[in-house]
Amino acid sequence: MQTLFDPLTKLAALGAFPHLALAADGKKQISLTFARAASRKAQRDAQAIAARFERLLVLQLDVGAGQQPRTVQQLLARGRIRIASGRYMLAGN
Repeated sequence: MQTLFDPLTKLAALGAFPHLALAADGKKQISLTFARAASRKAQRDAQAIAARFERLLVLQLDVGAGQQPRTVQQLLARGRIRIASGRYMLAGN
């Protein structure tokens, strides 16, 4: 059985730590910090993952202070996202 891809888990494996930040226009966006041991290739890979899955990462990280980020499984169970043709989609779309 194929497991679900969780971008937070993959970023952690690459030594990247995503944070939710507010842009100047008030829009939520993802910023990354890296572990010292993260190679340049790992940093590029992490930036590509963060760009591709930015909306999903915002959903995962948009939690109250002191709470754990949501997992992909939690978002699916709550109906916030769905899988269509092998891709994550917002539930309303």
